[in-house]
Amino acid sequence: MTIFDEVAEKWDKDPIRQERAAKVAADMRRGVPLARAWRAMEFGCGTAQLSFYLHRELGHITLVDTSAGMLEVVKRKIAAAGSANMTPLLADLTKGKLPDGRFDLIYTMMALHHIPSPERVMAIFRNLLRKGGYLCIAELEKGETSFHGEDFEGHDGFTRRELEEMVVREGFEKVKIDTCFAMQRCDGKGNLQEFNVLLLICRRGEG
Repeated sequence: MTIFDEVAEKWDKDPIRQERAAKVAADMRRGVPLARAWRAMEFGCGTAQLSFYLHRELGHITLVDTSAGMLEVVKRKIAAAGSANMTPLLADLTKGKLPDGRFDLIYTMMALHHIPSPERVMAIFRNLLRKGGYLCIAELEKGETSFHGEDFEGHDGFTRRELEEMVVREGFEKVKIDTCFAMQRCDGKGNLQEFNVLLLICRRGEG
């Protein structure tokens, strides 16, 4: 059982997470012409907070995560909402078979900093997107202190330049990055720190 399996049942009870998902969804609407005909994928969906804010404006959404516990929560939420256009998929895209077909939109929120080699994921996103398709990445902006603490094995966020370089190397174009949300958290010494969430929006090139 992973840490995400353990916290899945109480994940949605944090109002900051709900507020963050709502703000990311609002900024995505402003930057992407969402359409009911689109096939979309949320990578590292967790309990699919972001997708539940967007699903009425999209066609079918594939919800990908490596945590079975998170996806069990997702299944219950889908059943309760009667949302027929969302399908959970337990998968590690860096190791297993990729979903069939191409997507018009791929998005991810606060997932990449948990992945050892996020640049590899960009190549996967490119292969899964149709030409001209949109990619949206909501991620921690790297600051002077660690969001997760000194023992965290992932990344302490990314600079704007790092995010842009990762997508440009894979042929993504029309890159736009803005601050989307700010969170406050106490560090190990009890000092209140502010952490920004960036939203990158870009498109797969025609090549």
